[in-house]
Amino acid sequence: MTYDYQYVDVYLAETGSRVYKENRSNSKAKGALFGKSTFIKAFEEALLTHKKDRVFSVDTFTHKYRREHPLESVPCPKTMYKYIKLGILRVKNIDLPMKTRIRPRKQSSEPRGMNKKLFGKSIDQRCPAILSREEFGHWELDLVIGKKSRVLLL
Repeated sequence: MTYDYQYVDVYLAETGSRVYKENRSNSKAKGALFGKSTFIKAFEEALLTHKKDRVFSVDTFTHKYRREHPLESVPCPKTMYKYIKLGILRVKNIDLPMKTRIRPRKQSSEPRGMNKKLFGKSIDQRCPAILSREEFGHWELDLVIGKKSRVLLL
């Protein structure tokens, strides 16, 4: 506000930066497990029981929990497997009955070496004395072999 009581817009860098950071933190996805502590506790409890007493796999537990709690949003089994693999949950891959039996998939390999035909030495690797063209025969020609190697075209 000025001395004659008029409002003036002023930009403050610190305030703008703070507002930007607050808005940015609110705009990011929180993840599938954000705010689902009851689901996580029940999931870990069901899967960390002794193997002989356990009834659930990851798929069966998530589908049963979804049926029992229709108002809650429950992550899909694929997301739960991803979180187990990343180590976000207390459940580990060794705790899953089928995960240790499945053979790991073969990693796709990229071709090794070059898939390019090499027709001898490059013209760029020639001796610098040849570039001066002082001797006979140090000239460049374009040669094309004719049909069935009969004619040589210059």
